[in-house]
Amino acid sequence: MKNHLRQVSSLVAVVIACGPSLCLAQTQGIEEIVVTAEKRASSAQKTPIALSAFDQGLLDQKGVQDVTGLQAQVPSLKFTVPQGVAQITLRGAGNDSVTTGADNGVGFHYDGVYIGNPAGSLADIWDVERVEVLRGPQGTLYGRNTTGGAINIIPAKPSDVFEAKGDITYGSEDLLRMRAAINVPLADGVAARLAATHALRDGYLKNTYPGGRDGDDLDLWTARGILSIEPTDSLRFTLMATYAENDDNSVSPVRAGASYPRGGPANLITSIYSTVPPKSSDPRRTNKNADEFTLLRFYGVSGTVEWDFEPAMLRSSTSYYKSRRRVFSDWDDSPLDYVSVDTGDKGHQFTQELTMISNPGSKLDYIFGAYLYNFDNDNKVFVDIGEIDGSMVGPFFGTDLFLDVIDSLKLRSRAVYGQLTYHFTDSLRLTGGLRYTWDKKSSTSLVHPPVVGTPPAAPPPTFYVPFDIHAKWEEPTGKIALDYELSRDNMIYALYSHGYKAGAINPQDPATPSTDKELVDSWEVGTKNYFLDRTLQFNVSAFYAKYNDIQINIFPVTSAVLVNVPGGTAKGIEMDFIIEPTDNFRIDGAFGYIDSGYKSFVTGNPAFPTGPNSLRQDQIGNNPLINTPKYSVSLGGQYRFDTEAGEFTLRADHAMRSRLNFDIFANADMQQKASTKTDLRLSWKSPSQTITAQIFVQNIENSDVKVTMLRPGGILGADVPLAWYAAPRTWGASVGFNF
Repeated sequence: MKNHLRQVSSLVAVVIACGPSLCLAQTQGIEEIVVTAEKRASSAQKTPIALSAFDQGLLDQKGVQDVTGLQAQVPSLKFTVPQGVAQITLRGAGNDSVTTGADNGVGFHYDGVYIGNPAGSLADIWDVERVEVLRGPQGTLYGRNTTGGAINIIPAKPSDVFEAKGDITYGSEDLLRMRAAINVPLADGVAARLAATHALRDGYLKNTYPGGRDGDDLDLWTARGILSIEPTDSLRFTLMATYAENDDNSVSPVRAGASYPRGGPANLITSIYSTVPPKSSDPRRTNKNADEFTLLRFYGVSGTVEWDFEPAMLRSSTSYYKSRRRVFSDWDDSPLDYVSVDTGDKGHQFTQELTMISNPGSKLDYIFGAYLYNFDNDNKVFVDIGEIDGSMVGPFFGTDLFLDVIDSLKLRSRAVYGQLTYHFTDSLRLTGGLRYTWDKKSSTSLVHPPVVGTPPAAPPPTFYVPFDIHAKWEEPTGKIALDYELSRDNMIYALYSHGYKAGAINPQDPATPSTDKELVDSWEVGTKNYFLDRTLQFNVSAFYAKYNDIQINIFPVTSAVLVNVPGGTAKGIEMDFIIEPTDNFRIDGAFGYIDSGYKSFVTGNPAFPTGPNSLRQDQIGNNPLINTPKYSVSLGGQYRFDTEAGEFTLRADHAMRSRLNFDIFANADMQQKASTKTDLRLSWKSPSQTITAQIFVQNIENSDVKVTMLRPGGILGADVPLAWYAAPRTWGASVGFNF
């Protein structure tokens, strides 16, 4: 009788999901994705934390080409790249700074290695084994403690089978993307894998200035090589080299307001902006005279040694990466020489991690490790002032620098950690983890202060203010979790975790040289399930996070600095599901709800200057955490049908996000209203499965959606913020091979 009821319920689910006319094949069950979210291989459905995992096949089906594309698939994830610096937010925790003096609240990892310079996270997602997004603080096993979560991109590793694949895509704005990968067995136990990408595209932001360069174009190169050597069944060496480069104008901002000034007292900046021509009402048209550009480079090597000595495996991971970033932007967004910003940095990092992981089979599983991270970075920021009221005002404002910061940063981090899991029964487990971290940052800066007020009659003497910063932080972090398998296909868990983010350096502000550490206490309960003979996967988690000393940008008067606000809270629920009643039909989706708010804090609001050197003091208490939508929804579906001409798959994806605030004040001109994005694609595979083709349309709505905004601050024109926009409607077609 039970089997009969189960068959009937399965049939009902199939009919409801796809209709009897569409169900042409029998299902084999939803395929499990194996993850290493807790440093050991396990099914994503058996791992007692909230996570999203995508393999290369699923990423291709959804049309995810780079890391920013993940935010339409993961509840509460926000990923943007203003000024060439990645800003990632999960569950309300992140970082809105564009300097390297601050850590991100969401760690970015490349094959398990933490990447400290955010410019290193811009490479395409191609030829990967999977991408894992862990939601919630990671205070035990991951290289840099985070308060919001972690992203880990795991490249495909060499195997003992020859493989070659690639594709070429042409699309709107003359997009040309070429990708290729090859796996070659070299000898018994030795194999190599190479992968590369080159992408070119004209800009979405059209510049009407004669001879002016369009913005938001693309010129990207990536390359990766991996060598794997297994001299014995218990010993493996892996060496990886990576290179990625952007040489384009991919992060060009535009004014979010039509004209200057909007209001406020007269000062130097309102005098400058009073003659700026109004901006086009079309956010994708500009009239800039400056030759903007973006240059990002990231390259390095990493090596891993894994030795399985029966009771446990010892893993050593070593990496060295270098990065370079330079971005030149026209911030007055006009045909006049008013304000431009030339910023950049170059740095290098070294990591060493030693981990011992017990083999499965005993009552007690353990992971012990030690971690070392060194990061050195040289940073420069130049802000130029040109014409004022249509004329040059002396050599100081005409040729010299209005604001100049030269900074050298050193970061040293050390940590030891351990995690124990005790199996009371085959179904009940208790996990406890503890990490202790020591962080030290030092900075040597030279600052040419901005000039505020009436321009001097004669150029002031060139002067720099030198100052050094030395700061240390340490913190014990960790977690405790209890999970119980109700059956082979159903589990529940409860989790408490304490997370930490090191303090930050403000190299441009001697008055506020550093901030304190940011802390979070998070409670979470969840369940992960298969139903209906594994044709339905349904996961849900509910969480409450209490943040203390949140690091946030404020604007004393001149430029942004990071400070600690007392804290805030975020509570919510996240769900994801897959319905796969047959092998040729699938529906998947995710839902996130977050109710967040800051604690009481009063500070200057740069949208409302009250004098040449002052701002209106506003309360931010109860305002939503920045970059955190209350609702986020993604829904996708695909149907595959087989013919004599090959296999066809039609897929649609829809994403919706509620209103976003880009500043702590919830100012109306620093928001993105609720938005949607819908993508369609039709794919084909030859009968031999070796040749593929695809046509697609993305952002069918052609919505103008701001992905992030920045208000330069009182000294650079507080009245009108800058905005960066997501891509408009795009289309394309590709052909590929795989053998």
